Amino acid sequence: MKNLFFVMCLTFVVACNYNTQKKEPLLKSENASVFKYNPSSTVFSWTAYKFIEKVGVTGEIDSVVISNTKPSSKPVDVFKNASFVIYPKTTNSKNAIRDKKIVDYFFGNTKNPNEITGFVKKINQDSSVVSLVFNGIEKDLFANIYSRGTNVFLDCDINVLDWGAIFSLNEINNACELEHKGEGVKSVLWPDVKIRVSSVLTKNIVSVKGAETHKIN
Repeated sequence: MKNLFFVMCLTFVVACNYNTQKKEPLLKSENASVFKYNPSSTVFSWTAYKFIEKVGVTGEIDSVVISNTKPSSKPVDVFKNASFVIYPKTTNSKNAIRDKKIVDYFFGNTKNPNEITGFVKKINQDSSVVSLVFNGIEKDLFANIYSRGTNVFLDCDINVLDWGAIFSLNEINNACELEHKGEGVKSVLWPDVKIRVSSVLTKNIVSVKGAETHKIN
């Protein structure tokens, strides 16, 4: 009987001790990715269209400065409040004669031929909004800003007439009359321009401390 009583008491003590177990936080290290803007990786590409058949002519603007970026765990959010300055005189279509005409006759006839400015107003999954200041006019345009790995892209289409650049368009078209005829009877330069800005971000792995619980007897 004494042995049975001893076993019952021991069982009761162990059970009470188990029920009073408490939990304490245990710090656990985890890794997370942080993306950061790399200025040397930015490429500003454009496609303009000539001929009545609307044939594309491609080129780049070599000097673009992007500021107000911020490291983020999401690649596109690096540019959430970004602003930019584009320098038209660095137009580069791999044709020196064409480039000089673009700089002199198109950009040279705008109100501020030395720079185009703007900033990102909104980034979302469906459509993003960029404010663009060109030819003395500030207007919003819709853009597609998205990422693939460490690559971030901005794609948009603009019509230079929306920024009052009809005179500039006519001047460059007149200066390139022969080059813009194609199969048609007159020189044609379309006001539509397709733009892509791409950038390769720097990816860093950082250690983040999280909490998990375990039992203390």
